[in-house]
Amino acid sequence: KLQFSLKLIMSTEQDTQAWNAYFDEFGNEPQNASQLQNFTKSSNGKHLRRLSFKNAREIFNANKGKGKIIDNPDAKDNKLLVVLLCGLPGAGKSTLAKYIQQVTSGDNQQSVTERLLPSFEKDKTTVSYHHVCYDSYLIQSLNDNKDNDGNIQFDNNIWKESRDQAFIKTESLINDHLQIQSNDDYTLIFVDDNMYYRSMRYKFYKLAKQYQCGFLIAYINTNKEECIKRNDTRKGIENVSKSVIQRMSDNFQVPTDNKYKWESNNCFAFTPTNIDQAEESKETDDSNIGSFYGIINNSWSKVPAANRMIDAETQNKAREANTKNLKHQTDLKLRKAMSKWMQLIKKESQTAQNIEMSSISKKIATFRKDILSDVAKCIIDDDQELNIMIEGFQHQFNDMVSQYLILSGIELIAQKNNNDDEEKEEKKEENNWKPERVKTSNLTLNFFADTTRIYWNQTKEMKRDLWEEYLKTYKHLASINHKECTDQQRTKHVHVAIASIAMYRALKKVNNYNDDNIRGQIKGMFHSMLKTIFKGQKNKYKRSSNPWKDFSEYAYNGTKSEYGTFEPEFIRNDDVALFWNFKKCTFHEICVKNNADSVGPMLCDYDDLLASYISPWITFKREKTIACGDGVCTFRYCKNDGVKDIEDWFM
Repeated sequence: KLQFSLKLIMSTEQDTQAWNAYFDEFGNEPQNASQLQNFTKSSNGKHLRRLSFKNAREIFNANKGKGKIIDNPDAKDNKLLVVLLCGLPGAGKSTLAKYIQQVTSGDNQQSVTERLLPSFEKDKTTVSYHHVCYDSYLIQSLNDNKDNDGNIQFDNNIWKESRDQAFIKTESLINDHLQIQSNDDYTLIFVDDNMYYRSMRYKFYKLAKQYQCGFLIAYINTNKEECIKRNDTRKGIENVSKSVIQRMSDNFQVPTDNKYKWESNNCFAFTPTNIDQAEESKETDDSNIGSFYGIINNSWSKVPAANRMIDAETQNKAREANTKNLKHQTDLKLRKAMSKWMQLIKKESQTAQNIEMSSISKKIATFRKDILSDVAKCIIDDDQELNIMIEGFQHQFNDMVSQYLILSGIELIAQKNNNDDEEKEEKKEENNWKPERVKTSNLTLNFFADTTRIYWNQTKEMKRDLWEEYLKTYKHLASINHKECTDQQRTKHVHVAIASIAMYRALKKVNNYNDDNIRGQIKGMFHSMLKTIFKGQKNKYKRSSNPWKDFSEYAYNGTKSEYGTFEPEFIRNDDVALFWNFKKCTFHEICVKNNADSVGPMLCDYDDLLASYISPWITFKREKTIACGDGVCTFRYCKNDGVKDIEDWFM
């Protein structure tokens, strides 16, 4: 009995873990039990208990509509929250942080604090507020770096070191909180910085994941014109040049982009309007601030999911490969950017004529070396982080060059942004690039690869990096699965599976698509390949005096001749119904063999495509598929006017 009880408890915890992991991956609940089950079989859900369809249905029915389940004690009872305040200079970030700190220490302390915390007990619950402001570190560093005449001496490390100081301070405050033993002490840390690049925010997300604390991004999206107006009232070193604000605005990677779930799911975007007019320690009537209180209240339990546990050797190998790739890719990006900057300076700068171009080149080369030394210290866990960091280092380099040119008095006639120039050129190259037809000794591979090429060209999905990743993956899968191709029919089925797996992995890695997006792509590819055949069948049935007879003969003979290895078992074949089951599924077998379980159910959509073309005359139903964990795949076709007479529909 004890053993049974322990298994039951472990099973319940694992089921909750599967539900929450799906929520973290896609930002919402599964729409049905199959989606949840498929996720636990996918590469992203490998660390989870593999669910049967029955288990998945029970979990789905028990939890639908509830959102994420907070049953992890560390998340449920978490009392440490890091809030990133990001936005343009003058957006109101520091004003917001100071206001909340003031209003919770004034006459309304209890009423506001209760709204910020998930639990509150008067005279017992305490809150420690901390405001980590990047500008304060930067201003101090700039003041310390003036010459005798009061001019700021350029040092490319000032901006980086100031951000490092803010990060170190945040980590120190987190550690201080973890030393507190009382269960009634909350710690709220506001990290105040422009953070206009995603890589800047990702560092703090990793920090929250490492220490398992709450994480929230507050995006203060005050418009650029208002920010410039506010900035004009600032004096001295606190005043930011208009061109810098313009550049930040042009390059701002907003945290609401759904492509990056780690931040869009933890982001609250708003514009405070009445804070400046509010008296110190007095609540404002700004409804946005009221909503922000509620968001903070709900964010204590938003603890980023910890990385799944893998053995140290595998983890170290993956990190070593990622770091090597990071250094190589970053070096290529920086060399290209460096060349662009030098061309731009030579072409458009009048003030650079009195400065030796060699000295400028050496200085910019120093920036590149400094960044590459930072790259070598990075620990990269996955492809998403790899791409974010490559992009981040490129932006950091361009910012360092831009700051150097400004402080050196080198003015460019056209205030261009090198990031934009590079992106435009890359887009131009991308637009001019066209993939060639695939020509290998494997004719089946050539056919399926060209089908994908044509489909992506038609849907404007085609990109060089996506195509290269797809082709590399497909060829690799073809080489390791060649022994599965024992005859002509099986070869075709194997390639249907591995071509789909290649598409899945390429779209996942390059485009960061979720399973729903990829499912649509695979279905679209099949439709593109087969629509001519399906349309021909549809036109045939239109002209036929007995569409049901023509279809049932076509389906019966085709199933026996094309899918014999699937072991079809025909249950009914008469004037109104054609029923059969597949006892095996080559598609599923190949997907499982190649650790791509989640792709199998996507291939089942092929049958729905056919059904959509014959729907005027014939109804198609299915309850079970092997890819979703059932023992058989059920196929139930029925003449439309005969449906009502069939009671044993799913036999």
